[in-house]
Amino acid sequence: MTQATNAPLTSWIPLDQALHRALYDPTTGYYSHKNPLGRSGDFITAPEISQLFGEMIGLWCLDKWQKAGCPTPVRLLELGPGRGLMMADVFRIFKLVPALFESVTCHLIEVSKPLREVQKTTLKAYEDRLFWHDDLDESHNPIPAGYTLILANEFFDALPISQFVLRETGWHERGIVQDAEGALFYEEQSCHAPDVRFRADQNQIIEICPLDRSYVRKISDRLKENKGSALIIDYGDDIEKWHGETLQALLHHKKVSVLDHLGQADISHHVDFRGLRQDFVREGIVCSKPQTQGEFLRNLGIELRAD
Repeated sequence: MTQATNAPLTSWIPLDQALHRALYDPTTGYYSHKNPLGRSGDFITAPEISQLFGEMIGLWCLDKWQKAGCPTPVRLLELGPGRGLMMADVFRIFKLVPALFESVTCHLIEVSKPLREVQKTTLKAYEDRLFWHDDLDESHNPIPAGYTLILANEFFDALPISQFVLRETGWHERGIVQDAEGALFYEEQSCHAPDVRFRADQNQIIEICPLDRSYVRKISDRLKENKGSALIIDYGDDIEKWHGETLQALLHHKKVSVLDHLGQADISHHVDFRGLRQDFVREGIVCSKPQTQGEFLRNLGIELRAD
């Protein structure tokens, strides 16, 4: 393990709290001081590769809006909008339908100041309808009422997670400690049984994302109050039993140890889509069964658009 880059961890800290500090600390957090996207960053997302991806998302939005009866006004929300490229491609589609384009305002949920500046440049042509928010339910800067379309591309996989292990002596939670020389290590502490959605096998790592359920509730509340649809695109699976460690870190497009370069590398995990879907259903939201990105894009006509 390498020297810690964030504030010293003088005692055991739960993994989710350590990751939250590493990613979102206002001063030293990964998203607070770095633009992680593109060739000069740490990873590349689909909108960075081709405009076709974002245009297909725009067609999905258009389809949902038309099936809802073309309501106005329209609030287009994106969680973690990256460099703003996908939103620019979505607007390219919206401009083909004046009734939609003229009634929409765009609300970007972004905590990274460097990325906000990049988004302002990317979306400068639409600056009169752009608004930034730290969260979906800000009380001091609320998103206005109106028919709502929510996009979340590779957002949930970047939220901090907790890890638990069932040992012979009972449940243990993984945390991080720092030795006298500054090296970081995983360490387990006994804990109460976590809220696991399935039967856990002994000695298997179980990952739970506390913020998943928080965002499910916020998205659900928004959709129930204003009507609309949400589209979540991410790495993960829709399986009954979710076992094993999926936490990973990327630095300059290469995998590194999660505890190396903490606060300097991108950290993500695979999303439990079955659990996510179950949580939405509990909130009263109708959910379609997850499908692969390729299937989703083909159904929207990406092959015809490419031709």
